[in-house]
This record gives sequence, C-alpha cells and structure tokens, in this order.
Amino acid sequence: MRLEVGGNSSVGAAMLEQVRARERVRYRPALPGYPRELQDQIDLRRKIPAIKEYRAFTTDLANALHAVERIMDERS
Repeated sequence: MRLEVGGNSSVGAAMLEQVRARERVRYRPALPGYPRELQDQIDLRRKIPAIKEYRAFTTDLANALHAVERIMDERS
C-alpha cells in the first residue's frame, strides 16, 4: 500500500501510523480458557452479548461486567 500525501510529511506519517494500527488490530490471538462464542463477541466489541456469555462462568453480573470490560480494554 502506498500513501501519497502532498509535501507535508507529518500528515503522511500520521496517516501511515493509522494504517499500520488498523493492520495490527486485525490479528486477535485466542483467549485461553474461554469458549469461542465469548471470544467472538469480544472481538466484535459486542459488550452485552459478551457479558451474557461470561455469566455462564460466574453467577455475579458485576464480576462478568468488569471482566469483559478488562478483556476488551486489553485487546483494544
């Protein structure tokens, strides 16, 4: 991929970094110990369905909420 940006190298560098950041986000390693359904919901950034999936492991809604938020923050 080649970016053509006038003469302003700082804009070009910013755009290139943005493209590289998007490419890094594409790879999402598997979450060990979690079912595939939960991983898919987290990768799609679907918080409520992810919390519902996580609740299968715990009975506490607050713990499921905090755990899903932490996992999403770590993977962003």
